[in-house]
Amino acid sequence: MKANIFEIQHTEFSSEEFVISEPKYNLYKSEVGIWEFTISFNTSKALKRSPKLKDLVHAEPNFEATALMDPKDLKLETGKVITQKQGYDYERDEHLSNVYYFSHNSAEELEITIIEYHEDWIRS
Repeated sequence: MKANIFEIQHTEFSSEEFVISEPKYNLYKSEVGIWEFTISFNTSKALKRSPKLKDLVHAEPNFEATALMDPKDLKLETGKVITQKQGYDYERDEHLSNVYYFSHNSAEELEITIIEYHEDWIRS
């Protein structure tokens, strides 16, 4: 994994890499009382494109994901692993993730590792 790079592995095409821009995270209690940890980012320039896809589509992927948190385990710290097994919350009828490349998809089995934690920012 390269720092500040979003890599997409295609099953039919080669991998692509984009520079991450505008990364954000938040831990909050939702209107219905569920604790959610969210991360999101846009991408700026492409570092590596699949030759076939480059000719087909202009790509500016973005990513947004939410993990539902246990209220007894809300502490963010270096080394913490946050997981979310599915991209859709069927109880609330709500998407928990969105990966946009040239269509909208969800992130299943999301795993976020906090590599470095500071009071004002995290590196994951």
